Amino acid sequence: MNLSRLLKTDYFEGYDALLSQIASEEQSRFETWLDQQISHADAKEENTQTLPHTLNRYAYRDYLMPMHLTQPEGKAGVYFHFSSSRAT
Repeated sequence: MNLSRLLKTDYFEGYDALLSQIASEEQSRFETWLDQQISHADAKEENTQTLPHTLNRYAYRDYLMPMHLTQPEGKAGVYFHFSSSRAT
């Protein structure tokens, strides 16, 4: 009998017993899987370059930046404003 049928028939004692049985059978596999996930997460953090979490309100993300709007090398973070033709 599966868990969903026990829940649909409101047989909560049977659901609890079957869930406990499944949990005890799968505990060692779950611990192995969890250890693998933790080791993969640690390896990813070591290889990941930190990036700023804030963007200019009107800025394109790096992967969406059109080629004709890219900034020159060494000018990252510098804002280019439109100059007006009128002198003040």
